[in-house]
Amino acid sequence: MSKELARVKLAGYDGPIRAAVSLQEVCDTPESKLSGTVLEDASKGVPGFKGRTRPITQDGYRWFWALHFATPRGELAILFPWGQDWERRDGSRFDRAIAVYSKGEVTQTEVLLFQVLLALKLATA
Repeated sequence: MSKELARVKLAGYDGPIRAAVSLQEVCDTPESKLSGTVLEDASKGVPGFKGRTRPITQDGYRWFWALHFATPRGELAILFPWGQDWERRDGSRFDRAIAVYSKGEVTQTEVLLFQVLLALKLATA
């Protein structure tokens, strides 16, 4: 398992960008109970939430979930990997790092803002 960012393409998007430390830390704790429902419920509290999917990147990896958010001039997809290393051999239970992809014109401020808002929602879920 790994905290490393997999440098793979997602069709139709630019990226990946490493997720903000706050989002990675909130999601990668032993207490975290991530599920599709938890992710979706937390995302509903973030403006611009469009839904969730199970994307496959060009390397054939099927991600646990992706959350999609509309921005004023584009879209963000925040991809969550599977987390099955319960012994946390490298300090993380995730297969790879959470990754962020964008399309259209998305600013760095928007990228960070959406991640921080989502981290806050997940931390209180």
